Amino acid sequence: MSIENILLFGSLLTLLIVVILSFMYSKRFALINGAIFIAYTSYMLYGLFYKSQGGTALAWWFYLVVFVGLQLIIMLTYIITNWIRKSDNRKTNNPKIGVLLIGFMASFWGIISLISHYPFTWAFIIIGLSFIVFAIAWYIYDKH
Repeated sequence: MSIENILLFGSLLTLLIVVILSFMYSKRFALINGAIFIAYTSYMLYGLFYKSQGGTALAWWFYLVVFVGLQLIIMLTYIITNWIRKSDNRKTNNPKIGVLLIGFMASFWGIISLISHYPFTWAFIIIGLSFIVFAIAWYIYDKH
């Protein structure tokens, strides 16, 4: 598997996880974004694998990465704003879970970058692990 495919499938997996996580905040928002995700991903993956004559595979790949990135930014913005809003309104919402999630996602992208030999690999891993350690320390501090 090529480096570009590893990055593409890693970003698709990340967006799929974010779509699943968005069910916690709004089922309607998650279903709409899930349908949009399935529609453009299936069309562009079909174009990437079956209609890539004459070098158009790079264009299919580029547009798919751009659309996934845009939708990921939109969905993460929605999730983070709702997470902040709900954590202010309810004391039962645990913000440590969000910090752990950010840490695991940054570590995941560090591992994907490490596999595909892209720069800033160790930065992702260090940032992710520092978020995880921060969440664990926060949890221990709140217990005492």
